[in-house]
Amino acid sequence: MEKINSDDLLVKILSFLPTKVAVTTSILSKRWKFLWLRMPKLEYDEDRDTKPSNRRRFRRFIRRTLPLHRVPVLESLPLKFSTLPFQPEDIKLCVEAAVSHCVRELFIDYYPHPYKFATLPFCVYTCKSLETLALSYAILMVVPRMACLPSLKNLLLQGVRYVDESFQLLDESHTVCFPSLKSLHLKEVISSDERYLRSLLGNCPVLEELVMELDEYDTMGAVHIIVPSLKSLSLDIDCDRSSDVVEIVAPSLEYIKLNDHSDNKFLIDMPKIEEAYIDANIFEYEKFLGAFTSVKRLNLCLMLQRSEAKNVAAICFNQLESLKICTCKPYWSIILLRLLKGSPKLKVLELHGDSTPLCLKARLVCWDQVTPVPECLLTSLETFKWTAYHQDKKREIWLII
Repeated sequence: MEKINSDDLLVKILSFLPTKVAVTTSILSKRWKFLWLRMPKLEYDEDRDTKPSNRRRFRRFIRRTLPLHRVPVLESLPLKFSTLPFQPEDIKLCVEAAVSHCVRELFIDYYPHPYKFATLPFCVYTCKSLETLALSYAILMVVPRMACLPSLKNLLLQGVRYVDESFQLLDESHTVCFPSLKSLHLKEVISSDERYLRSLLGNCPVLEELVMELDEYDTMGAVHIIVPSLKSLSLDIDCDRSSDVVEIVAPSLEYIKLNDHSDNKFLIDMPKIEEAYIDANIFEYEKFLGAFTSVKRLNLCLMLQRSEAKNVAAICFNQLESLKICTCKPYWSIILLRLLKGSPKLKVLELHGDSTPLCLKARLVCWDQVTPVPECLLTSLETFKWTAYHQDKKREIWLII
């Protein structure tokens, strides 16, 4: 073992091991004693320790060694703390040490018992090396006015709180500048109101992916997503949240996943959309689906109002090649009929769902001999698949085909 000449090779070998295992190699010899301090990637997860004495020892070890790490650039540092004796000040110490070592990827998952917020140090808001930042749960982001993360490309915030220097929920005057941000995930993040989100997105000039999850505790109100560079959007709105306006203006958007049962009103402009997954309650069917006419792949699970279901008109989907419709909602067959009539290039048709009582009460729509057969059934359709169908409904759909 002492004949190995390259310390760099040994560090490379250590980098493939979990941090706790790599640390144990320090007892092998004098040469190995401090090699692990040159590892470019570290991971500290106290959930694997069940004994309180081990957790206390682990905490002391982190506080003693992390500031002494010897790499000029720390590529990755995941931190996961959820039990005593770990305290908010431990998070602050770890972050300060990571920033001083030009950290590139920082992951913090802090869910303490009892619940107590950890405040990030100000140095993280101006860190020039940081490329990926993921913060989960009991993290308090006290954002200064001149905050800017010039190299940040990926940001994930889950369950954190945004506040200013006075510990008030952030308004639009305290947004952070993200000139390089490509991917943004916001899950159960509490801020002041709808204006903050608009301002935040306005400071992400090259943003391509946005994932948002809003729950019943969200106080944002209306949702305005106006991002010219956005290519992928996933929006999940909790069904207990009060209804409001959801505005989406994304001229470059190619993919959207929308899950909303809160009876929101949608204002949508996305002329380049190619793939869409929609599970939502719809009040203005034609206006809503009219924003998706450029799609090639469409997956629908729509709840129509009874009054609107009687007057559903066909909408032209001239580029649509793959259509999936969920059969768990009433009036799904009406939607199917109208979409088939307006989709001349359809190649794949899939029906999926279950036999819920609500669905089975809805009478299926059939064509009569006078109604022309949709063009796609005669010329382009190649694949038809139906899963989780009800036996009685199966016979009815065969009559249609």
